[in-house]
Amino acid sequence: ERRPGAKLLGLDLGERWIGVAITDDTGVLAAPLETLDLRRVGLDAVARIAAERGVAGIVVGLPRTLSGEEGFQARRAREQAAELASHTDLPIVFWDERLTTAMADQIAARRGRRKGGQHDAVAAAILLQSYIDTYPIRERRRPDDD
Repeated sequence: ERRPGAKLLGLDLGERWIGVAITDDTGVLAAPLETLDLRRVGLDAVARIAAERGVAGIVVGLPRTLSGEEGFQARRAREQAAELASHTDLPIVFWDERLTTAMADQIAARRGRRKGGQHDAVAAAILLQSYIDTYPIRERRRPDDD
């Protein structure tokens, strides 16, 4: 089974916006890449970005409640990830994104970038950085392999 490698794409999936982040070539640092408007593009656009950027895997934020349970938003993220999987052979892993949107909102508000879903790319970078900090390249695996 293929595992995410050094260069990864991170996604903050939403009803309208998809925040996209990417790691550097070494897989050590995540940065916001762009925000996609689902009214204009489909999830196949994410697959194209992944192919163009040469990533080895995709990390999808899984919005859990503060108690750690999965609700409607988590189910929706899983559905979107399943649709994305139909457009790519890359491994897709889920990562707990609790509080990343709130952190991204704070950062975006300070920079005056709250409009148009731009904070979603920042949220994607925060969750992707959390994943790569937890699973360095030499240990990179699926979190649910335990």
